[in-house]
Amino acid sequence: MKEHIQYIIDHADEIVKLLKVKAQVSEVKSIMLENIDKTIERGENLTVLNDKAEDLRYSYAELKSYVPHRLQKLKGETN
Repeated sequence: MKEHIQYIIDHADEIVKLLKVKAQVSEVKSIMLENIDKTIERGENLTVLNDKAEDLRYSYAELKSYVPHRLQKLKGETN
């Protein structure tokens, strides 16, 4: 026990430096995890946006084929 206490006393500066480095590592780890969460959320948002874009493309394709047919039908009804 005395040796342990003496070691701590003899190496106090190194122990303080080590504790500071551990605190910095912990802070960086926390920031990285937060950034990972944000990246995942952005990815999910991009997936939703991509799905909406696909829906719009599909709707446009349907409308593009429907409108000329409908206009032709309306012209036929007015003649």
